[in-house]
Amino acid sequence: MMVSISPADGKSASVVQDLCAESMTPQAASDFRRFGPITQISGTVLLILLALLFSAILFSLFGTTRLSMVFLGAVLLAALAFGARSGLFGAILAFACYNFTLTEPRFTFEFAGPEDVLTLALFLVVALTTGGLAGRVRESERIERERADQLAALLEASQAQTATDEPEQILADLQQRLATVTCGPVVVCLPGGDRPSEEMDDVAWRGLIDSESGPATTRRSGPWRARRLGSSPDAPVAAWRSADPADPRTEALCKVLVDLAAVSLERARLSQIRSRTEADRQAAALRDAVLASLSHDLRTPLASILASSTSLRDYDDRFDPATRQGLVADIIGETDRLNRYVGNLLNLTRIQAGALRPTVSPVNLADLLDQAAHRAGRPTLGIAGSAGKTVMVEADPLLLEQVLFNVIDNALTHAGADAHIDVDVATDGRQVDLSIIDNGPGVPLEDTARIFETFMQARPTDGRRGAGIGLSVARGFMKAMGGGISAGPREDGASGLVVTLRLKGSVADA
Repeated sequence: MMVSISPADGKSASVVQDLCAESMTPQAASDFRRFGPITQISGTVLLILLALLFSAILFSLFGTTRLSMVFLGAVLLAALAFGARSGLFGAILAFACYNFTLTEPRFTFEFAGPEDVLTLALFLVVALTTGGLAGRVRESERIERERADQLAALLEASQAQTATDEPEQILADLQQRLATVTCGPVVVCLPGGDRPSEEMDDVAWRGLIDSESGPATTRRSGPWRARRLGSSPDAPVAAWRSADPADPRTEALCKVLVDLAAVSLERARLSQIRSRTEADRQAAALRDAVLASLSHDLRTPLASILASSTSLRDYDDRFDPATRQGLVADIIGETDRLNRYVGNLLNLTRIQAGALRPTVSPVNLADLLDQAAHRAGRPTLGIAGSAGKTVMVEADPLLLEQVLFNVIDNALTHAGADAHIDVDVATDGRQVDLSIIDNGPGVPLEDTARIFETFMQARPTDGRRGAGIGLSVARGFMKAMGGGISAGPREDGASGLVVTLRLKGSVADA
């Protein structure tokens, strides 16, 4: 089987394959109509002859001629196997055989008396009725099975095309299903596509493909059928040639498959428009947030640095040493704050640009926690219950230290400089959960997931205002390292926030 499809550049996509043996069309292998008329007649005759042979054996053994049920059974089998017409034919043939072999005078078509006439007439009526009813039951079962096959085929096509937003995949799936249904060549192309073979001249092919008829119209040219996938003049066109062009059910199923693909194409187009719109909206919101943050979070430390430095320049000789040291400390603190903000902003840009490439290796979590606590100006933070233990995690040491620093700095910003911070660790042997717990005011439960969004800010307790970037960067770093981060209230019911980092790792004896 060879499939070639190029809807994007207008080239035709054709496939010619022999899939009738595994077709999902209603003309399935289980349909009795796969037997031709000769086969149906031969099969019916064979069943009646078998019934005749069996009745002859019973007659020779028991000497009874009351064997009409044997012939009725053969008529019933013929009707169930080949349909109502075969059942009626079998009834007449069984009547003739029964009359010729088992009624007196035997081996003639004469009647011995009125009783034989009545018996044979009743047999013929019963045989015709039985054959007709059995054939109708068989045909009803076939029709219901065909409907179930059609619904299953449409459901499968709907599920396959709903699972993707790629137009090329939708068209390729439609082409394959049409080829399976029709057992013939299929073309899915843009208007102006090449004709599939030499069996149709260019004029007929252009009339089939380039017609201005609407999307719900099936165009015909000899054994070929074509239907447009959408209302646009440049929408793709599906053309097919069925192995049985006279079968209306195959054409109806092909129409539904094409229309279903047209709906999927429209859904994919709307989904792409919605994705672009959402991306533009998020980009605009991010741009506005960055501008707002820059206008405040950069200007505030710059204003403080400018005020302290100009005061030292203009009034240095009037300040006592303690005041001068305080102004210098303010300059250093605000510069460090500005440096952290710019660093987080650059890290956020790297995350959003997909340029973050962490180098993951086993690292000692306690060492990184000490470094992060030292950067935040806090005494060493020990891990509760880890005495005599070594906590190793799979992470990039530089990124994980920045994550720990951002989380600790966020706790100090919103819980106050005197906040009490606890660190706890739990493991299941394959994953380490590190919880950083503060005693600040906490965050409302409905906002715990939003605190990791970019520029999401809460009101600090000491009057300082965060930039709303630190936790967003922490989430991006954790995701890049294959870990996770979440926040929630304290389990003991006290006020505060618990930020939990999840990474692959283990706890072992030191």
